[in-house]
Amino acid sequence: MKRLYLEFFFGVSGLFLLCVLAFAFAMRTLAPDYEGEVEIGYVSGVVSILDDVEAQRGQPVADNLLAGFAKRNGLTVTPLPWDDPALSVEMANKVRRLGTAYQSDNHYWVTFGDRARVYYLAPDESASIWQHAETKVAVMWLSFLFTFALYSALMIRLLARRFNQLERATLAFAEGDFHARASENPKDRLGRLNLRFNQMADKIGALIASHKQLSNAVAHELRTPIFRVQCQLDLLESSELSAQQQSYVAGINEDMDELEA
Repeated sequence: MKRLYLEFFFGVSGLFLLCVLAFAFAMRTLAPDYEGEVEIGYVSGVVSILDDVEAQRGQPVADNLLAGFAKRNGLTVTPLPWDDPALSVEMANKVRRLGTAYQSDNHYWVTFGDRARVYYLAPDESASIWQHAETKVAVMWLSFLFTFALYSALMIRLLARRFNQLERATLAFAEGDFHARASENPKDRLGRLNLRFNQMADKIGALIASHKQLSNAVAHELRTPIFRVQCQLDLLESSELSAQQQSYVAGINEDMDELEA
């Protein structure tokens, strides 16, 4: 049962994970990234404000406001030149044109003000907000595994009880109790297996009963002629016989005794 439990648990868990991965792949490749669009829209609004601040109060003030925005949102800000290897040509063109570019979840490229450099915003792994997010994800997956483990244990316990009942009926039938049958109650049966076992047991029981009837019939048909032959042998033994004839009669008696045994 331990092996059955492990196979069931890992099978169902693997199927669920496969469905999750397939759904995530389909959403990333076939559906628009609405979450990314919302994030980049939010960042674009911040960049627009920073452009106004730079025009009125200068680039250093705007840079300080960007640093404060990043700190409050658990992000790091890395100023980079436009020719930095981390910035692809396609991404650089997009940033120049729009002022912002979305790379992945919570990863952005932005530029504003004098546009002398580009800024890379990424999550600050030491910030509590991301640690809480990771903890939340870990708790979610642990809850999923615990739920599936509990579900698998309950299912295996239910199946084990039904298998044990069917096994007891099978052993009883194998030991000679030809009236043993498996329960066909909905709470005890294993699909149609119990019904098929009972049908097989009925057919085997019918064959055994038929064999007994045939044996009894043959024995009954042989009993009368054997009795007659035995009577004739008794008459022969009481008559005067030669030694050779008496040996023949004795041999016939032995054969008759074997037939009656």
